[in-house]
Amino acid sequence: MKNLILLIGTFIFSSFVFGQGSSCIAPVLLGTPTSTEVCTPYTTPGSGSSPCAGSGYGGPGSVIYINFCTNAANDCINFTMTDGASSGNWAVTIYTPGCGGVVDAQCLGSTGSGASFSTASSGLSANTCYTARFWIKNGGAFTLCTEAISPPNDNCSGATGIDGIPLSTDNYCTTPGPTANTPTITPADLCAGSLENTAWYNFTVLSSTDVVITIDNIVCSGGGAGFQIGYFTGACGSLSNLGCSAGAGGTVTTTITGLTAGENVTIALDGNAGANCTFDISATNTIPLPIELSMFEADYIKEKKSVDLRWETASEINNDYFTIEKTIDGSTYEVIGIVNGNGNSQMVNTYDLNDERPTKGTSYYRLAQTDFDGTTTYSKIVPVFIEASFGDLSVVPNPVTSNSKLSYTSDYASEATVKILDLAGKLIETITVESKKGSNFIELNTSTLNDGMYFVTIGNSIEVETIKFVKK
Repeated sequence: MKNLILLIGTFIFSSFVFGQGSSCIAPVLLGTPTSTEVCTPYTTPGSGSSPCAGSGYGGPGSVIYINFCTNAANDCINFTMTDGASSGNWAVTIYTPGCGGVVDAQCLGSTGSGASFSTASSGLSANTCYTARFWIKNGGAFTLCTEAISPPNDNCSGATGIDGIPLSTDNYCTTPGPTANTPTITPADLCAGSLENTAWYNFTVLSSTDVVITIDNIVCSGGGAGFQIGYFTGACGSLSNLGCSAGAGGTVTTTITGLTAGENVTIALDGNAGANCTFDISATNTIPLPIELSMFEADYIKEKKSVDLRWETASEINNDYFTIEKTIDGSTYEVIGIVNGNGNSQMVNTYDLNDERPTKGTSYYRLAQTDFDGTTTYSKIVPVFIEASFGDLSVVPNPVTSNSKLSYTSDYASEATVKILDLAGKLIETITVESKKGSNFIELNTSTLNDGMYFVTIGNSIEVETIKFVKK
């Protein structure tokens, strides 16, 4: 039994209602932000009303219009505003090209000295210029930092590895996406009502003792100005939720008990109602995955009667080799094969291997990744199911004098086909039977057969087993 213990810092929730924006006026030309953050001081030249309603948004504020453009990759653009003179609420409105309409509007809440806004969910087009209206309650000079971001931890399969050293990170520009959250997780898994910008982190458990996950220095702005977190074990696409927590800032300390060495733990952090959050995250008793494994799949190929294993890495650090392992009981693993890694790589690498002797029933496969220093970590576990296995075939009696019976065992209840053939392979008789799990006995009509040697087969589309018998 795995248990989750949460210690959550003090937090306050707030919400805001959108109001009306105003039309564009001569904007400042910002250009196309790049992956390098650039910070520029501005002075708000105009005044105007907030597009939001609620506490902190009443009355006039200072306004500046800034023209910006998206790049060819349509990377999300993150704006970070800091106000050294005074604190107050912020709001951002994005207009269509030519200011023909409003694309998005966000109320960024009471942020103290600043706020952050990402265009990840704004539906902007590539290579297109837009106008952003920045409204500041208390006005004055401020600094605007811009950066184009394509987040690497936007999906469960691309989760960022963590360990005992705090990682300073954020959920800027992350989105749920078509494959990130559904059906992997639901909002309830994160103590949330909705999921907009989820960041993913994971690690492998070092030893079978407690794990302590610490997420501190949490600062959230925009949206609901808070965070929501879920904790999971298992594989992406079929995660098992251990619990969740939510808040507005501070520190969350989570202790997970009952874990075993080699088990994977995944953490998903989402901004409440699209809030952008910065935070430090770490975990004790962990081994971070030294490779960014973007895909690991296994499928049984009936035509080849083998399991096809495929995996892909987005990046590799000191990766010596992979060992592909299989288990049927969850504790004892056998080695299927070894594939060399690519050492250090920042490009996509694909790998494959076949299990030429698959086990009938359900088998579980995993990758053991070994560094040049001998450190080994493990991937998620992938199950493969192969239908009914037929064994212990015998014809009773043998040799046959009149009629006889086929005795066999089956691992699963299923439909099977029984055939009698002569030595030349000519089909004598075919019958369809319903096999039950365990021992089975099938009547064979062998009384009319001529003396000689015959074959009897039993099988399905996956497997066929054969035995000889003699008629006298």
